[in-house]
Amino acid sequence: MKKTALLIQPGAFGDIFTCAPIAKHFHDEGIEVHWAVPEKYKDHLNSITAEYAKTIVLDDVSFPQEPDWLRVAAYQCYNMARGFDIVIDLADRDPRGGKQLPKETPEETKYRLAGLPFNIKHALTWKRDIKKEKSLYAQVVGDLGEYVVASLGSSHGDRTELPEEETRRVIEITPKEGYNIVDWFEVIQRAKAVYCVESAVQCFVDGCISQLPSTQPRYLLKRSSIKNNKPYTVARYWDFSHF
Repeated sequence: MKKTALLIQPGAFGDIFTCAPIAKHFHDEGIEVHWAVPEKYKDHLNSITAEYAKTIVLDDVSFPQEPDWLRVAAYQCYNMARGFDIVIDLADRDPRGGKQLPKETPEETKYRLAGLPFNIKHALTWKRDIKKEKSLYAQVVGDLGEYVVASLGSSHGDRTELPEEETRRVIEITPKEGYNIVDWFEVIQRAKAVYCVESAVQCFVDGCISQLPSTQPRYLLKRSSIKNNKPYTVARYWDFSHF
């Protein structure tokens, strides 16, 4: 009988991309991985991990008024943890205190807690829906010709602007009904350059970096709310010249 594991990382969108390769690793080790998220992240999670993790939907009732909704969601996970052989706690909301070390980014913390090398982060896999990718490409690119893609907003509601010297046509990655972030893959793959603030899109691109053209430049942009010059992500394969 397979061992079962509960992966505790209830969101948000970018963290799901960051942690998906961890779920895939344990699945490949013969462990049945269960991943608990609120309803709002269910479709997003399924679009990535349907082949290697079973989704559990958490109770949303107490989330809206809680300043740290992730803590509430994580505690729901802790309450169900006894039903699993293994607990993979990546949320860093343990009641005994935080686990992030000084000078460590949140994503580095998650891979250390999982006991896995950080480079697994760049081995993101999902079942591509080629039909949806081509449909979205036809809608946003069509016969446009050469273009760059940009993700200029974050879930925090702030935005940034492209560098003034970028004069090529720009396809901005924004939510589209009926499509998930992974459905933008062909649009991203065929772009001449990628510009991203730290966001779920940046996490997606960073995760599948080995599947993108090696000559494609990728620029990390600074969000308007960031007061210092220190990013939250490692972003080893990104150009920081516009940060």
